[in-house]
Amino acid sequence: MATKSPRRVSRWAARPVTLEVAALTAFVLVPAAHGLVLCKTPDGKTYAGDAPPAGCVVSSSYERNAPRDAIDGGPPAPEPAADSAADAQALTSRRRLEERVNQLADQLKSINRQISSVPEIYPSQYQTTDLYVRALHERNAVLSELYNQRGEIKIALDSAADEFKNLTEDFRRSRGSLPSWWGPLRCSQCS
Repeated sequence: MATKSPRRVSRWAARPVTLEVAALTAFVLVPAAHGLVLCKTPDGKTYAGDAPPAGCVVSSSYERNAPRDAIDGGPPAPEPAADSAADAQALTSRRRLEERVNQLADQLKSINRQISSVPEIYPSQYQTTDLYVRALHERNAVLSELYNQRGEIKIALDSAADEFKNLTEDFRRSRGSLPSWWGPLRCSQCS
């Protein structure tokens, strides 16, 4: 019985490309960073950057050379603010925004329930036309107020959506790209 000879694979084809592409991307997109790491996140994704997420297992790292003034004997250049502080601030803003959106969504559901619970009225329910017209005006005033409140809530939700869009763009601009954990705005009360 003839055996097949093992297929020869070049050393480049046998290596996982995603790790090298991620590392290269990190070094190209984040040239101003003082140090970069390449690591695996707890969920198995590859992370390359200067602010690894918690629980990330580092497989390699890179430290940029000391500032030129430090080499020349002058005062060292001040360290830039850590990306993790910017990430924390963006995440705090995002959580506040998500909390506000969920509160607005709760209010919207409540208003919609109130609108649907306003009873219909019919002339046959009233002894006189005047009583019917008065009840109809009262009903319409209640509905008008509820519709106004609903409109204000929808405007506030639209404003929050715009604020999230701006926050996302600012965060993307400051980091060069969005981290995988950013994702869309979470609203458990939205339907």
